[in-house]
Amino acid sequence: MFRKLALTAAAVAALVLSGCSSVELDESAKNGSTLSDVALVDQTGGGASDPRNRSIYFAFDSYTVESRYMPLVQRHARVMLAHPTRQIVIEGNTDSRGSREYNLALGQKRS
Repeated sequence: MFRKLALTAAAVAALVLSGCSSVELDESAKNGSTLSDVALVDQTGGGASDPRNRSIYFAFDSYTVESRYMPLVQRHARVMLAHPTRQIVIEGNTDSRGSREYNLALGQKRS
């Protein structure tokens, strides 16, 4: 019985540690980007450059967009539809409360 338990524990440990293996990095990222690789962004729209005017804040432990942020979501959607080739970054952030795994899942739901 003890031998089966030890073998099972060793197998589980091997599986867990295999999840910690390194990830192959993007080779182009090692070279860095040059100025020709970077697109300039035209910041128009009356204060759109202020992050507080582009951010959506969530209630504690929630990923539901409040109705007061819907005009902002719709504005972003219109820009995305008008410029389908543009690349954007959407981040779902959390605070330090909760476990790392929980906050990762919540951040993904928020984005």
